[in-house]
Amino acid sequence: MSDKVTTTYMSASAKKRNPESESILPNGDMSSLVRKAGLRVTKPRLALLDALAAAGGPMSIEQLHKTVGGDTCDLVTVYRCMGAFERSGVVARSYFHDGTTLFRLVKADTDRYHYHVLSKTTNQVNPLDSSSSAKIKQVVQQVERALRDQGYTDVGHIVEFFGTKG
Repeated sequence: MSDKVTTTYMSASAKKRNPESESILPNGDMSSLVRKAGLRVTKPRLALLDALAAAGGPMSIEQLHKTVGGDTCDLVTVYRCMGAFERSGVVARSYFHDGTTLFRLVKADTDRYHYHVLSKTTNQVNPLDSSSSAKIKQVVQQVERALRDQGYTDVGHIVEFFGTKG
């Protein structure tokens, strides 16, 4: 793993130039993602999903609010929207080592098994290599199946890795 930044946070104007932001849904259509989640399509919800898509990685509530701007939605609306998105599976929650909550867009069910390492010194987010991620995914799926067999429903998980790279 390198120390280079793999996650960037962009303004609305910068995201229009980000080719990766177009790969989330055909034509960048976030409204279909909101509808699929069973939520009403609103300007703040679309703006928040666009910001997450453009970032290409996890963002905090404060970063999201700053990116979409106070004219689009207030901080309380960001919290409420992210909560609704998380409950419906549109976003996944993770944490920095200092306790900061981060959210990332979940493009498909397989994205629930996306793992990364957070640098304690730089707060950079780097994806784990595919081999390590595949091994973790296999173990997590076994545990989730076992829990469902025991009668648990709405089973989820959070696996976080933190490190300091010399």
